[in-house]
Amino acid sequence: MVLPLLAATYSANPQPCLKNQLSTTYFYNSTLVACDHYNKSDFCYSYTAFDLGRKAIMIAFRGTSGNFETVAEILGMLKKKDNFLNIGLIYDYFFNGFFFLWRAGLKAQVMTLRKVYPTYDVYIVGHSLGGSFASLCAAYLVKQGLFEPEKIKMMTIGQRRTGDVRYAEWHDANIPFSYRVVHHLEPIPHIPPQEVDLMHHRFEIWYDNAMTTANYTICPYGDLIGQCANSKIMWQFDDHTHYYNTAVSDWWKTDCK
Repeated sequence: MVLPLLAATYSANPQPCLKNQLSTTYFYNSTLVACDHYNKSDFCYSYTAFDLGRKAIMIAFRGTSGNFETVAEILGMLKKKDNFLNIGLIYDYFFNGFFFLWRAGLKAQVMTLRKVYPTYDVYIVGHSLGGSFASLCAAYLVKQGLFEPEKIKMMTIGQRRTGDVRYAEWHDANIPFSYRVVHHLEPIPHIPPQEVDLMHHRFEIWYDNAMTTANYTICPYGDLIGQCANSKIMWQFDDHTHYYNTAVSDWWKTDCK
């Protein structure tokens, strides 16, 4: 379910991917904003949908879309951290990107869907940079009392470290359904490094393979040195762009068939 939701974030029209892979899921609306103050051509994107079969509101965040965006993310990581809702520190780039999306349209979409479907769960997914936005979105919805914790189902792939130790501990305690999928030697979940007081929240689902079979390890702790994905010291960028034997940002070109 996660892969088609994320593949659809890279398409100008998410509905074909949703229709072909998730027949009861319907696109609602999208938000596109400049991610940061450094370059107005650096865009972040999210969309919302609803699933009548699973009885769920869907929120999906796109990953990095261009070379400058990657550079801007790295530059942002070297700048100041922001206090996120008094639950921990996160880097300025993640903070700004999420709130730009939230205020530009995502908030209105979520509030409308909550009103129409008040009993639905909320599935929040993201790839790469979008994984960090998904993490912040889940935390925001719970901390602000917009949804009960048990309604939130957060799943990311290739998520980078998003917040400090306090943020990770708050997330662990308040978002019970939270899974980060990591593919083999993929590098992005290892940045920024742990040496700068950052930590992943749990649970990590680690595929130490090509992801062609359902052979994975559930890692109960978020970010222990030497365990699960942290046990590898060699990185392979293709493992970041390919999940479940599929190029995440290209699958939409065939309407996810």
